[in-house]
Amino acid sequence: MDILIPKEGYVYFNGREIFSLKIVTIIIGPITITANAESTASIERVEFCMENEIKHIDYYPSYHWICDEIISSRTTIGVRAYDYGDEMVEKEIPVWMFNRQSLPDALPQPCIVKPSNSWVLFDPDWKTIVICEKDIVLQAVELNLAEDIVSTVFEYSKDKINWIEIGRDDYPGFEGIFLPDPGGMIGDTGWSTRWDLSEMEEGFYYIRATMTDERGQAGSHVKKVYYDPTPPMPRIVKPSFEETVGGIVEFMVMTEAENIVSTKLMLFHEPISSLSSLQGGGAWHNQSTGNLSTNDLPADCPWREGPCCPIAATNALAGQSDSRLYPFGVPNNLAMADMLAAKMGTTNKGTNAFKKVKDMPDYDIYEPDNVGKGINDYLAELGINCSNPTGYTVKVYGIQINSSGGGLHPVLGSSTANFETYSRAIREGQAVILIWMDWKAGADGRWGTPDDTVGGSHAIAGRGCCNNGTQRGQATDHPMSYTDVDGQDHTFGWRDYQGACGNFSVLQGANTWNLIVAAMYVICIKNATWVPLDDGMYIPEEDAWTLTWDTTEVEDGFYTLAIEMEDSNGFIGRESIIVEVNNTPQDEMPPVVEISFPENNSTVSLPHINITGYASDVDSGIALMEYVWEWEGGRANDSKNYEPPHSEIPFKIEIFELKEGWNKITVIATDAAGNYGSDSVTIFYLPQEDITSPITTKEVGNPNWEDGYAVTNYTPIWLNATDDMSGVDYIYYEIWWDSNENGIIDMDEMVT
Repeated sequence: MDILIPKEGYVYFNGREIFSLKIVTIIIGPITITANAESTASIERVEFCMENEIKHIDYYPSYHWICDEIISSRTTIGVRAYDYGDEMVEKEIPVWMFNRQSLPDALPQPCIVKPSNSWVLFDPDWKTIVICEKDIVLQAVELNLAEDIVSTVFEYSKDKINWIEIGRDDYPGFEGIFLPDPGGMIGDTGWSTRWDLSEMEEGFYYIRATMTDERGQAGSHVKKVYYDPTPPMPRIVKPSFEETVGGIVEFMVMTEAENIVSTKLMLFHEPISSLSSLQGGGAWHNQSTGNLSTNDLPADCPWREGPCCPIAATNALAGQSDSRLYPFGVPNNLAMADMLAAKMGTTNKGTNAFKKVKDMPDYDIYEPDNVGKGINDYLAELGINCSNPTGYTVKVYGIQINSSGGGLHPVLGSSTANFETYSRAIREGQAVILIWMDWKAGADGRWGTPDDTVGGSHAIAGRGCCNNGTQRGQATDHPMSYTDVDGQDHTFGWRDYQGACGNFSVLQGANTWNLIVAAMYVICIKNATWVPLDDGMYIPEEDAWTLTWDTTEVEDGFYTLAIEMEDSNGFIGRESIIVEVNNTPQDEMPPVVEISFPENNSTVSLPHINITGYASDVDSGIALMEYVWEWEGGRANDSKNYEPPHSEIPFKIEIFELKEGWNKITVIATDAAGNYGSDSVTIFYLPQEDITSPITTKEVGNPNWEDGYAVTNYTPIWLNATDDMSGVDYIYYEIWWDSNENGIIDMDEMVT
């Protein structure tokens, strides 16, 4: 640890270094005391003292204190650095300081960033925050990033007159666990408390955050909320996610709310399409992202060693192509990342993406929180958060983690992040940030059990998704794309597990499914374009609403739709779904397969035969060819895929070792629509007794003379053998050597 400013033996005036005296340090006017501190166990806090009295505590680099104490005498400035290993180092510097006036200090400017509205549940006037959870986190930030805040008190009221304290936070520093490579943190940071609403009545409330600084000055922020334990949240019963539909499609929707006044079906309009011609998309859908990378970071960047969260958030937000998302409105990805890093509290150790939510006797429980808080803080400072009618909202999904037994374990069944939510966000043009953690099976060697552990974390910007998934038992695999800290696009697999072990999602890393989706942050602009399609009709006997959509008015492809429900308070809940429209006439005709050789029930005496013929399909084309060879007591098969499908395929199947007796060969063709056709032939292999010798011939190549009698050492000679019955088993040859041409063979030189 070093004190960087002031230096010993220098004169300072109003914070500026003037000249060196080499004897004594003189400070005239206020000055910013600056220190540098590092530790392998990570710095927990740095205290700035005067005459051993603590004047300021800083939890994040660069560590500094604006010293404007009223003084005209000799004094000692001390700096103490504490790490998470309970080690402390201290340095002092004696100075003469002359300062007659304190700097004006603005009142704290708190901003409540959580709870907040989202596009899933909101007040359409964006004046009231609708909350439905019985236990929530309240978080506040100081918009000016003031470092002299000493406490934040959270309160609630029914009338804005009588306030009841919810909780008090006196420690903004990090309290938690540092993760192993690839790094990250998990724990508490910033100003927050929890609010238990389980005993609260439904209705309007006001929440207030009051911040107090080192001088005793206080500032407050108030937000209006409505607690609704049964909000107007629709649940789409049918169709199902990614279902293929056509013609007139009926949507059935249910909800627990009892005060619904209207239900609407809407179609999402992508900005790249025109309103007059709504276009469906293919199975793959990619959106824009930025390309900021670690190579763009300056060498003195204070978060260069832990950059993934600010870079991922920057690349995700840059894809919105909205200049308002940049500091000062100037598109500069590095400036955005710097400001996001400050809001997230990012250091060289990474970003704390989680928040402690429960103190248990033997362990703690954490859930995703703090990255979303940092983004909300960032949007609030730019004036485009959820308070702005054309601003952005932030929604957090993820898993809970418990710290029992000295390790970190995913709480199975706690995940709210899945491919359906991710793909809806991508197709609705929303910015998505994903955080994965290393996932390992526990001592039982089985994945998806309570002793599983999670380790280091990494953040990426979601870029694309493919809605053609592959079902594998209880899991579904989908390809997805993302932008990493190298500024490049990459492709992974996304697998959702749904079974007895709970619901959770993993990504494919290094050829294995060992990365669990720990957190997903979705940033959505509030004025996205939705085209109304139908108003709902309530069916009492079903206790559900039905809505319809005529898909014949759109092209085939994937579409994103949403159901909106409005309750008697005017609040709106929204649920979206992706379906595939296919109104193309279905191919129900199977391919034609014909074996042209040999004839059925033929008898052959040789074990080798070629099966030839052709297959055709004029509608969707042949996507797969296969054959099955059966005999008494056994079978064999082989296949080949065709991409794109072929309308006609001639085939030749070589079988070298027919089995004695009957041999049945079936050729099967499957078209792209799943129809299949086949043809079979049965062959009887009855080998005859072979009483004829093979026929051997000799060919002499060039150069040669005397009709092949004389040759060179490089003249090729072919020894050929044929046999029309049982075939040639092997060829035996001898090369004789008569060195003196006397007619007597040199036996010791013979080659066989």
